[in-house]
Amino acid sequence: MLVIQLLLTSWTLIGVTSASNNPPSTSISITTSHHGGLSDGSSVYVSANPEFTLSHTLVNNSTHINSEYEIVEGSQSLGVTNYTTAATVWANHSTNLTVNYRTNSTTGLESWKSLNLIVDADLPTVTISSNNSSLLRYNQNQSVYVTSNLTPLTFSCVDLISGVANLSASIGSHQFNSNSSTLSISNLPNSINGNNTFDITVVCKDNVDNELNQTYTVILDDSIPTLSYTELGVRAQRSTSDCISADWGT
Repeated sequence: MLVIQLLLTSWTLIGVTSASNNPPSTSISITTSHHGGLSDGSSVYVSANPEFTLSHTLVNNSTHINSEYEIVEGSQSLGVTNYTTAATVWANHSTNLTVNYRTNSTTGLESWKSLNLIVDADLPTVTISSNNSSLLRYNQNQSVYVTSNLTPLTFSCVDLISGVANLSASIGSHQFNSNSSTLSISNLPNSINGNNTFDITVVCKDNVDNELNQTYTVILDDSIPTLSYTELGVRAQRSTSDCISADWGT
């Protein structure tokens, strides 16, 4: 009887040691638009209603029991859920959330891992300027912007959460691209003149694919200003100078 008890005790201790030292390893993937790392404890920017999947690696020929996750917003947990297929975090507004996740197997229960989700559900914003001064408007239609070779229009894109990924503009088939968050529209197509208005379409996308698309109506001021004056009084032209009356003026 003593030998049997010792054997049972030995088997039990071996089982406990194996379970505590050989847990599986779980990784998380974001299947919707995202920007940033996905390692344990990292933060990643995601679009609204992000979707994720979990995968696990077993050790020592163990058997998978289950994987589970917990979504936490602030201090509020939405509860622990058994993972079976791709899961959606229902967040259609900008916020911060944490996904905790782990896997259990016959050789051990993994410690919780976590990923911080920074949800960017907002569109970027675009502003327009002209030589860092007040915008010029067409006198005959104040909704139309005025541009010229010396005062090109500049578009600036801002995204306060995930940041700007790219900014571009187009006039018909003519494309303008920027490597930064600002874009000046110079070198207009040769077909543009001051006889008619034209449209500039500006597209700004952030790092989780939120895209703003806006169109501006513009006219080119390519005409030289004219100067006219009215002369009062009497002026007599001579070879070297003009003589004017006491009341002469313009």
